[in-house]
Amino acid sequence: MVAYPAQPPRDPGLAQLYAEQMKTRLKLDFSRLPGSFVSKHRGGEDVAITRATGFYGFTALIFKTPLNEDLDGAPNSFAPPISLANLDPQGGLQPVDHIANATNGKTGTDRHIFHADSADNKYLWTGVKSAAAAGAAQRIDQREFLKDSLGRFPLFRPAGDAFADFYAPQTAMNAADGQAVNPLEVPYAALSHELKTKGGVELGDVGLAIRVSTGASTGFIYADAGGENSTSVGECSRKMIRNLFGGAASDEDVCYIVFPNTSLGAVARPDRIPQILQAKLQDFALFDFTSTEELIDRCANPQFGERLSIGRRFLAPVGFRAPLQVALRDWDSIARASVRMALRRAGAPV
Repeated sequence: MVAYPAQPPRDPGLAQLYAEQMKTRLKLDFSRLPGSFVSKHRGGEDVAITRATGFYGFTALIFKTPLNEDLDGAPNSFAPPISLANLDPQGGLQPVDHIANATNGKTGTDRHIFHADSADNKYLWTGVKSAAAAGAAQRIDQREFLKDSLGRFPLFRPAGDAFADFYAPQTAMNAADGQAVNPLEVPYAALSHELKTKGGVELGDVGLAIRVSTGASTGFIYADAGGENSTSVGECSRKMIRNLFGGAASDEDVCYIVFPNTSLGAVARPDRIPQILQAKLQDFALFDFTSTEELIDRCANPQFGERLSIGRRFLAPVGFRAPLQVALRDWDSIARASVRMALRRAGAPV
């Protein structure tokens, strides 16, 4: 048997300091993140965000929001319109989004952002790549009403591409191949300016989204972004919605857990989402039981200061044997169990 030398007794003052540090280390602090956040750009609901901070600079942002689809980046997102008078797509193309939504102007089918005299155009191309003139191997749509306020026209996808008749899509980050991040294949969220400045979130940061009512979950990456005045936090790719709902999203709130400072750089790396998430979620082992339990509670309903029964978007089954109070209590237990299992699947020791 190997005999190890006895350790000298720790200085009482240092021992006390170490004990105090361990207490700090084992606690998460929860606070309301300042700022004004909404679920979507137009007509969105207010969203409260909780910030969890702890030892070694651990930070996570927790909030719940209904999801709204962001289709920027799909190869068939936007098609050239027939004319200023008819913004329907040319040649029978079937884009997944309307051309007006490729700008920072009014959304939907409102054609009033486009003008015959481009000097009256106030919009910028944001959802498609654009240029003032065509470069080598580039095709450009130089119709006057498509000239934005910076003198840029939309670019087409490369000739010979399967979607060559569509405009070249654009997201705030490029994928490793230099193309836009495809919302049909990559679970991504759109980063608002408010979340960036108030929450310290950057493009490329990752998070975990949980549909509390079912326990469905998905990792995601911030790969697209809103403008300088954007405050929405519920816009995400179709792939992210499909991962959670199996189809189109309902108005049900989805819980986000976002980890700032996890970006790997200027290029989107969705292939690394699982590894990054697992590493961050393993940090939960640093904190005590009550902290991780409170985090689970806030994932089930993270609006700061609210009870779990507040703000639901689905009705708990109520009947003769399940009055409302009992039904809500049972749903609280189901919600917490769903969150816990989703965290465990992603690598959290909870």
